[in-house]
Amino acid sequence: MAAQVKAYCYDGLMQYKLAEKYFLLMMAYYRNSDVPYLPAYGMYDIANFYVQQKKYSKAAYYLKDLHEGNFNLSRERDINLMRFKIDSAAGKTWSAIKYFQQYKRLNDSIFNATKSGQIEELQIKYATEQKERDLAFVTKDRQLQYEKANHATNARNITLIGIGMLLIVVGLLYNSYRINQKKTIEIDRKNKELSQLVSEKDSLLEEKEWLIKEVHHRVKNNLQIVMSLLQRQSSFINNKEALAAIRNSEHRMHSIALIHQKLYQSDSLMLVNMNDYINDMVGYLQECFDLGNRIRFEKLVADINFEVNVAVPMGLILNEAITNSIKYAFNGHRDGYIRIALEQTGENDYLLAIADNGRGLAVDIDLEKMNSMGFNLMRGLSKQLGGKLSVSNDHGLVIIIAVRTR
Repeated sequence: MAAQVKAYCYDGLMQYKLAEKYFLLMMAYYRNSDVPYLPAYGMYDIANFYVQQKKYSKAAYYLKDLHEGNFNLSRERDINLMRFKIDSAAGKTWSAIKYFQQYKRLNDSIFNATKSGQIEELQIKYATEQKERDLAFVTKDRQLQYEKANHATNARNITLIGIGMLLIVVGLLYNSYRINQKKTIEIDRKNKELSQLVSEKDSLLEEKEWLIKEVHHRVKNNLQIVMSLLQRQSSFINNKEALAAIRNSEHRMHSIALIHQKLYQSDSLMLVNMNDYINDMVGYLQECFDLGNRIRFEKLVADINFEVNVAVPMGLILNEAITNSIKYAFNGHRDGYIRIALEQTGENDYLLAIADNGRGLAVDIDLEKMNSMGFNLMRGLSKQLGGKLSVSNDHGLVIIIAVRTR
């Protein structure tokens, strides 16, 4: 136990050689221990240490003797994650994917178990409150019945005792009093019911907003995982065309992930601010292509918010147009610029323009017969938006998309 504690301390102090020494001492002690579970926990700790140090072969040595079922769900999840990292580093793609899927399944099981407990607790709390309200209502109803009986008895006694006009006046006053009291009770009851409905509505709206944010967050995280897998896969690919296709796919998925990130980070769960979105996209592409000051960007974007069904295809079109300009327009020149403009031209009409000062398209190219992946994607997305794609040469390439939203 002392060796294990020292190993943790040296690991925390980033003195990794000493940490490794005490982890090995710990394993030597645990293997000779009479406690049956200590070797498994020791192998878990030292394997985790080697994975953090990226010494995957050493980590694999200790993980190979670990069997699932000896740990709780959390540690089994972590063991599958370590095996995923080890097989990924070793180039065992299918094995890595299998362990990553097991990791995700266990992680989702832990998350679902936690949420189920919270939901059950809320249901019990709601049922208890409902019983308390029902009991209060029954008590109040009995009190009202008792009061009504008292009023009826008094009225009968007054009727028997009273004479003449006094009896009529008292009867009228009593009747008026009962009517007003019933109205007051009914108004109070309806006000309480209305307050309860408003409170429940607000609670449901807050829960709905939280669930929508959680969905956007999960979609963004899943896209990031796919992008990470593509990046890892690209490190094992030597074919330039295949590598370029993977990189293009990464950029496209990032343009979609960025939209979901904007949605769960903003107060509005349905609208994406295009000015902020385009700024972030341009910054990402500048960093990916390491542009520095070689290409300048001019952004003339109005303060426009689009729903997700418009923002996603718009983002993919922007990604394709800007990426194509960066890759093919300038041939290494350092004085290039790309202009991005988005404006509202009518109540539901918008105009998106991407232009550069590069070499443009060749004169003899027939746009109707152009069959590149990027151009077909932009053309299909423009139709999806109910818009029209226009491509021309004007001191460089100019792409204009007129969009009409519903």
